[in-house]
Amino acid sequence: MKSVNINEIKNKFGYLLSFLHLQCELDSDSISNVIVKSNFFDFLENNDVESFLSKDIVTISKNIFRASQKKYSPNFLNDYVYAGECYISISISLCIPLRKLFLIYPLSKMLSLYPLYHEVAQFRVIEKVRNDISTKTAFSILLEKSEYSVLSVSKICDINRNYLSSLLKEAKQEDKLTYLQISKLSDLFGVDKIFFTSSNFVPYYSSLWNDYQFVIFVIKHLSLICENKHVYFDFDGNRLEASKNKTYIVISPDEAYLYKKNNRSKIPNAKFDLAIKLSLIEYREYCLNKSIAFC
Repeated sequence: MKSVNINEIKNKFGYLLSFLHLQCELDSDSISNVIVKSNFFDFLENNDVESFLSKDIVTISKNIFRASQKKYSPNFLNDYVYAGECYISISISLCIPLRKLFLIYPLSKMLSLYPLYHEVAQFRVIEKVRNDISTKTAFSILLEKSEYSVLSVSKICDINRNYLSSLLKEAKQEDKLTYLQISKLSDLFGVDKIFFTSSNFVPYYSSLWNDYQFVIFVIKHLSLICENKHVYFDFDGNRLEASKNKTYIVISPDEAYLYKKNNRSKIPNAKFDLAIKLSLIEYREYCLNKSIAFC
């Protein structure tokens, strides 16, 4: 399974925000507005991180923000870099599409967290934002900017009025939207469906194997997939001795092998990758519950 360099993504996004403000002289609201409208910033949800990393900051500024470099400086603004890194971490940790996050938590608000939060554990800022947006939804913001009322939206989209009222202030209510309802709402407000959905992007990065809990999850899921309860983790690839009649699996960060009566066969990559994907989902939830930053 391909590993993603999370730090590279976070750093580049942070440097992009700093470059736009410091060298292109865009204010925070202008930056937020462009990001909300441009599907280029769906690179996480589309599992197309390379499209973001492969383009240099100057090109992104010109092509996406229509902004030219007005001043030249080798420096970066710490608060903007920090804000960019936080957006990536929060988007991934809380399953919120990046553009949607900018809609409900604009850049100006994220920047305001820097003085109090940049020196504390990263999960503190994730927790802070999660609390702040628990009663704020994309629906409430889009409705406020539109000419519609809850009643008119209910009639046009054929969605229960009481439910829409709850959707105004309870983010968790979004999970109850059907695909048809999402389509109707996005059409009505003229926005992408992504503003009414959660993100399914869960990055895999090699340093996860340094966390014992993640390894435990991989062992569990691989055991279930391969229907074998004897699974061993081996970083160095050292062969584990077993009796002739014992069947077991040895896994490393790169591959897994089934040993049966001392005969070795490689477990298909598809099964190994599936175990990792399921483990990533469970590990992210574990981190959220334990107040640990996933990335």
